[in-house]
Amino acid sequence: MDTLGVREYSGATVYPTIRVGTLPDRLLMGVFDADGSYIERTALERRSGEVGAPAPREIFPAPRPAGDRGAIYGGTLYFHFGHFLLESLARLWHAADEPNMPVVWAGSHSWEGKEFEPWQLEILQILGVRNELRILSAPETFERLVIPDVGYRYDDWFHPQHAEFLGRYVGPPQETGRKIWLSRTGMSNGVKDVNAPAVERRLAAEGWAITYPERSSVRAQLDEISRASVIAGEEGSAFHALMLLQDVSGKRFEIIKRHGMEHRNLHTIGDARSVRQRFHTNREAKLLFAEGRRVAKISPNASSVLDALEVPVREVPMSGREQDLALGVAAIADAANASSLVEIGSRFPLLALVNAPHRVIVSSELRPDPRQFPGLACYETDLESYLAYFSGLPDPTGASAESPAPALTPADVIVLASDAIDAALEAFERSGCLSHSRTVWVFTGDVDHTAVAARLASRAPGAWAVGARVNPTMLVAAAALPEPKALTRLRSCGIGIVPVVDPRTAIRALRVDVTAVERPVVAATVAHARKSLAQAARVIAGLALRTLFRVIAHLRR
Repeated sequence: MDTLGVREYSGATVYPTIRVGTLPDRLLMGVFDADGSYIERTALERRSGEVGAPAPREIFPAPRPAGDRGAIYGGTLYFHFGHFLLESLARLWHAADEPNMPVVWAGSHSWEGKEFEPWQLEILQILGVRNELRILSAPETFERLVIPDVGYRYDDWFHPQHAEFLGRYVGPPQETGRKIWLSRTGMSNGVKDVNAPAVERRLAAEGWAITYPERSSVRAQLDEISRASVIAGEEGSAFHALMLLQDVSGKRFEIIKRHGMEHRNLHTIGDARSVRQRFHTNREAKLLFAEGRRVAKISPNASSVLDALEVPVREVPMSGREQDLALGVAAIADAANASSLVEIGSRFPLLALVNAPHRVIVSSELRPDPRQFPGLACYETDLESYLAYFSGLPDPTGASAESPAPALTPADVIVLASDAIDAALEAFERSGCLSHSRTVWVFTGDVDHTAVAARLASRAPGAWAVGARVNPTMLVAAAALPEPKALTRLRSCGIGIVPVVDPRTAIRALRVDVTAVERPVVAATVAHARKSLAQAARVIAGLALRTLFRVIAHLRR
């Protein structure tokens, strides 16, 4: 590759940039000599995307003279971190050779009075640029204009001479085993995986440092990368910062691609700096929108990224209370002959002990690694996101997915684990769209179930509430009485029907078509005995039988 060079002109005029609707994907700009001819290679040079073209001079006001001082032409100015690094600095390798010459950039024609951002000035300080800095928003003519060759051509090549100029920051020594994740969760442009916090929570638990580049100074960002041996994150310009580091040897970069092929700039930089980098596709993510490189998506859980980063699965055991709850849910599922179950808001999947073909858990607070349960569909997100993007219900956003969600299978059992009454009732209402006429809801949260039952009853005038005669850990709302055989199975597992306050009417489960139900809705509580299921059966059996007889007598009236 030839050595970078410079060209000098007397009486050359630098024009600002402008975009016009009749020329899409063209940035009009450039430098014109004293005769009014366009000077080649002074507009934006790129291999792809928007490219530069000579500006029609007649659309601008007459150029003003810059005086007898010369200047170094800096090219196009960007206020985007990545484009500033790659394109706005592409000619600055020459600035140190003439520190008394100002550097002038072609800014937008509408940028009158525009100033550099602090992070841009910090980068220029790191590079040792002491020249005066100017942003042009109107044509200006210079007695002497120095035009350096570009040291970086977007999406194409990175000249070694320019790479040496940029890579001068000496950070702290690399720490063996230190891993960092470059987060995009705080980015306001929406270009990210909106469910990335699920990944970051898992990585933080594994000892990874989660960094937020947009909140840090440039030096702090470089120090973080300098100390790390593994740098990972979603594809983005934060990875371009390695251009500024003097030493990147011994580091490994793991990049989660946005959509389709990764940007070639990552290869251009990585190859020039001889770094080890791997690119990964999250095939479970659902695409929300894609406009060129502007891509937003949502992942169901952290599994795909954790696998790509080779994070081991660390199994988390159930607590004693969780085991009791899980056994109770399994008994209810068996009694209801459930083949499809949905669990919402649990910290540990109680459905892990249920044998059914369709099992789904939706929880942004899930404690175990979702990979611990290969037969369980885990969605580490809130209920609204699940309903909108993953449930199989019609998606009003029109989002698509690498792996589309299966068609909705109405749930036979829905488990709600909220510890707050209002949240439990809200989840009850919202999950109605996942139900059918015989769906059973199970409330397992640490909440006053009698109060929940009363609130449910209050939503249907004249309905009845539940008065618990035992120490309940669950509240069950169903669209019909279980069959006698099912009641026997429930009773053997310590689950019994609890007497009600008013046996004349019933709780109407929201979003359930109660007109199609022949028998009244019932509310029951699930008693749990921590010592053993056998002991629970002995305590509750008598009460369950008496209650069953009362209910049957009521139905025969």
